[in-house]
Amino acid sequence: MSEQTGLCIGCLRTIDEIALWGQMSSAEREQVLRQIQQRAGHWNVETSPPAA
Repeated sequence: MSEQTGLCIGCLRTIDEIALWGQMSSAEREQVLRQIQQRAGHWNVETSPPAA
């Protein structure tokens, strides 16, 4: 986790998003993935989507 952003350095998810990923619906995961794309643009980094 990045101390600067509070996000995972590899996937740009929060600790809560990582913990809940397996319990999320497809719609919730899609929302997180959209947020990741926004974060990646803001922090100017490339990401790979988290494994389903």
